[in-house]
Amino acid sequence: FNVTKCSLVWQENGEYLGVKVTRHTKSKKTLYNNLELFRVNEPGIPVEMLDVKDAVMAFSWEPQGSRFAIIHAENPTSTKVNVTFYDMFRMSEPEKKKGKKKSTGKELIAEVNKVETLEGKQCNCIFWSPAGRTIILAALGDSAS
Repeated sequence: FNVTKCSLVWQENGEYLGVKVTRHTKSKKTLYNNLELFRVNEPGIPVEMLDVKDAVMAFSWEPQGSRFAIIHAENPTSTKVNVTFYDMFRMSEPEKKKGKKKSTGKELIAEVNKVETLEGKQCNCIFWSPAGRTIILAALGDSAS
């Protein structure tokens, strides 16, 4: 499996489990990350894999929702990082019926969806509001300077 490190992050309501797996190549010179995202409340507990080319420094679930954020950078010692937000659902595009003017409504599809990436930020910590929706990104500790 070539696993260097593995960490588990539960969503507060227990609906999702995220597993950050850091793997290395056979030469052990190159590290890469996978996020394995489990939908715990769905039949068969489906898993989605998210490959992240960069080093992932932080991973946090929205407490009352289906979204999560990661802090990542090409170099793990970099002071300028990217923050990417994902949702465990995506909205389907409405289907247009032939001969009808109205389109059917959008549906939620259980699929990981990249929402937004903030580039070149100086942060190393993620703090979600207990109610969700609001997030604080902070630079704390030695790596904050």
